[in-house]
Amino acid sequence: MASAQVAAAQPPPPLFTKFSSPVYSLATDGVGPTGRGSMNLVTYCAPVAIKPERTFAVGLYLGTQSHEHMRVHRRGVLQVLQNQHVALFALLGKTSSRDVDKLAAIREKGFALKDRFGIPTLEDAACVMELQVASDFIPCGDHDVVLCKVVAYENLVDDPAAVLYTDTLRKAGLM
Repeated sequence: MASAQVAAAQPPPPLFTKFSSPVYSLATDGVGPTGRGSMNLVTYCAPVAIKPERTFAVGLYLGTQSHEHMRVHRRGVLQVLQNQHVALFALLGKTSSRDVDKLAAIREKGFALKDRFGIPTLEDAACVMELQVASDFIPCGDHDVVLCKVVAYENLVDDPAAVLYTDTLRKAGLM
């Protein structure tokens, strides 16, 4: 009974935590002992400027290969995922490239890779953006936030309905 009262006393989560957003993945060059690149989901990512340069704010989870790669190389490729990429959620979001060769695992799941801007990306991404770090890494709890210039981009689909959104992940019980 006491735990039910405690749960009832907690306020509901903020409404903004339920907004649907595009699902992004960050592909990065490799460093360190494995030397291999990485690809991961980016939970916190938003466009923040259009002029004079397109700019994204990207949250990088501390301790990840992607965080380390962005710190060292100061560049990566942000990918907008499509609906079929739900099948990659656990691999991209719940594993570390320290333990798993994610690029090989992506191929094993039947997805092709294509080098774009010198980094392996998902061949069937909806859009890819070459990012260049343009700010210091700002500590934000378990993430660092970094502002990144969009150096170049490619739209690979025309239909926004093809884009994977967080609502789809919630409905699938993945978020």
